[in-house]
Amino acid sequence: MARTILVGVDGSPGSRRALAWAVEDAALQGAVVEAVTVCRGGGDDMAERYVPFITSHPMNRPIHPKVEEARQRLAATVAQMAEAYPGVEMTRQVLQGEDPGEALCRRAERADLLVVGSRGRGAFPSRLLGSVSSRCAHHSPCTVVIVPEGPSGAPRHPPVRNGRIVVGVDMSDGSRHALEWAIGEAAARGDVVRAVTVWGRTYSYGADVYSPSDDEVGFRAKRALDALVREVAGGAPAVAIETLADEGDPGARLCALARDADLLVVGHRGHNALASLLLGSVAGACAHHSPVPVAIVRPRSRRPGADRSGRVAEHAGAPG
Repeated sequence: MARTILVGVDGSPGSRRALAWAVEDAALQGAVVEAVTVCRGGGDDMAERYVPFITSHPMNRPIHPKVEEARQRLAATVAQMAEAYPGVEMTRQVLQGEDPGEALCRRAERADLLVVGSRGRGAFPSRLLGSVSSRCAHHSPCTVVIVPEGPSGAPRHPPVRNGRIVVGVDMSDGSRHALEWAIGEAAARGDVVRAVTVWGRTYSYGADVYSPSDDEVGFRAKRALDALVREVAGGAPAVAIETLADEGDPGARLCALARDADLLVVGHRGHNALASLLLGSVAGACAHHSPVPVAIVRPRSRRPGADRSGRVAEHAGAPG
């Protein structure tokens, strides 16, 4: 069964970039893209929430003007993207709901991946992360990819790729899932994975030791990282994996190291997350500040490049 990539589209430049990222990933993965627009309000005939408006069949009642406008806008956007990627199967859906983020999260229960732009039509210019992307980052039941704003103009087809995925690892269960997901994504893309653990003076991120010697803390962090990579990837990984132990603030360092990457991958929660927080501090910092698309991995998500048993598919030829 093909993976489903759900992408939120609201007509903004950010959502068009999100759709472009989703379609490119689907082309690499053999996945199906479901483009979704959430129509707010609309009067008494839209009182029920989260009911899909089937755009390919006539309806028994008149379509509200807002719904028709959303349908036409979505159809035009999808048609433009289909011209650039004719081999990708795409569907489109208009949903009603007062909260687009909540509607997308509900729809994501049947998807493998949710993709949104960092800011949509309703985001304030001063906000780094819009309300929809923030809600999806916190509450999506599947892995979510947040695509940041970029230069003005339409996305390039195909986009320029660097062939590298950076993944943050802190030895938590969440970061283990993130590492597994990143390896699967790299196998499908033919990318190199750079697994990074970041340690600090007050807490040895990844080493769980206190030491007066920075060299010793860094050595232990790197050794723990290498051991986890060997355990997760196996003796002969299908992709090339680099490991790095760095010092500093985890969120800031991961964002800095991702500048020459195509994707930054983090777990939904790590060691530093308070129990009351749905999104860990590192994942939250990356969602707000990453210069490249950031994937926040949920444990239930089926990895790209994996079969139903969860095994990573073989990839011929690891990149050098």
